Amino acid sequence: MAELEDSSVLQLSIQRDEVLLTEDKGFGNILDYPPRLHQGIILLSIRTRNRKGLHDLLRQFLSTANRDDLRQKLIVIDDRMIRIRQ
Repeated sequence: MAELEDSSVLQLSIQRDEVLLTEDKGFGNILDYPPRLHQGIILLSIRTRNRKGLHDLLRQFLSTANRDDLRQKLIVIDDRMIRIRQ
């Protein structure tokens, strides 16, 4: 698949009414991507490349969150904590 611009990727997630899951740190800029304008962005900012650890952390977070918890929020998951910005 050809690469899309960040704004096109986000627009596609908005059209599909989906939360965007990404490792692209550009989506962490709330001035460029204000949370009130999308269904939610989960930004994985993990230094370790241990995929099992990443999957476990993401699974743990998603098992406690419902869709409304994610809507119109920027959620940054890193090695130490989960931060939520509105």
